[in-house]
Amino acid sequence: MPLSPEQEALCERLEKGESTPNAAALIRQQAHEIDDLWDRLLSRACALVRRVSRGNDPRGDGAIAGYA
Repeated sequence: MPLSPEQEALCERLEKGESTPNAAALIRQQAHEIDDLWDRLLSRACALVRRVSRGNDPRGDGAIAGYA
């Protein structure tokens, strides 16, 4: 996910060695967004495994890709 112009400017200041209190807020925000993405990915993966294990595999052979 791309950074906003403000976030990009903050990163540039940090790269130059400048101290800025907004850095911690940016790191927290990015960490929360990454955590949310992982939660969504895990949820979708679990739903797929449940469908496959119940025999509703969209490929029709009941196997999970890569584990047949």
